[in-house]
Amino acid sequence: MRHVIGIDPGTTSSGFVIYNVKEQHIVESKQMVNTKIESFMDKMFPDDIDLCIETMGYQGPTRHVGRETFRTNIWIGRFLKSWKVASGREAFEITRQLAVAHLCKGKFKMKTVNGRKVKDGTGDSQVRRAIIDRFGGEDLAIGGKRCKSCGGKGWFGTKHTPCLKCGETGWTTTPGPLRTVAGHQWQALAVALTHADYQSPTFTEVE
Repeated sequence: MRHVIGIDPGTTSSGFVIYNVKEQHIVESKQMVNTKIESFMDKMFPDDIDLCIETMGYQGPTRHVGRETFRTNIWIGRFLKSWKVASGREAFEITRQLAVAHLCKGKFKMKTVNGRKVKDGTGDSQVRRAIIDRFGGEDLAIGGKRCKSCGGKGWFGTKHTPCLKCGETGWTTTPGPLRTVAGHQWQALAVALTHADYQSPTFTEVE
C-alpha cells in the first residue's frame, strides 16, 4: 500500500484526502462534491491504493438522528459500491470513534463534571491537534507565516530589493505539509492515517 484515499462523507460534499504512506505527505486535500468523488472512483486504481471511509458507529440510546445522517449513509453506500466496481476490492470502513481513540490516545485533557473526572473533548478539534502534533507541531506542520518585513513578497519597492530577513522567499516559516488541510479534510486525513498505521507491519497498538 503506497497511497490511502480518506473520505469524510457528507450529504452533498465530502472531505477528500490522498495520503502518501511511504513518504508520509499529503498528495491532495480538498472538499469535493459527492458526485465528482463518485465519478473519480469510476477509474481503475492500482493495487497499492486503499480507500478508507469514515462510517458511523453506535450513537447511544439517547442520540437521535435526522435526514442528514441518513443522506450521508446513502452516500457512504454509493462510495463503497463505486470503489468495488472500479477496483474489484473492498474499501475500508473506519468509525470516527476508532480514529479518535487511535490518534488521540493519551492526549485527552480531563475535566470535572458533577464531581467526576471525565475526558474533555473527543471531537474534530482534538483530532486536528493530534494530527498536527504527529507532523511536528504547529510551526512545522502548518507553518506558512508570511514575512512581516516585506509583506510576503520577498522583496521591497519598485526595484524589487531582496528581503534579507526571509531570504527572498516571502516566508518566515515555510508552509508545512498540512497547510492546505481544512474543515472536513482533517477527519478524512484522520481515517487515512488510522488505516495506514493499522496496516503497517511494524504497528503495535499502545494501551
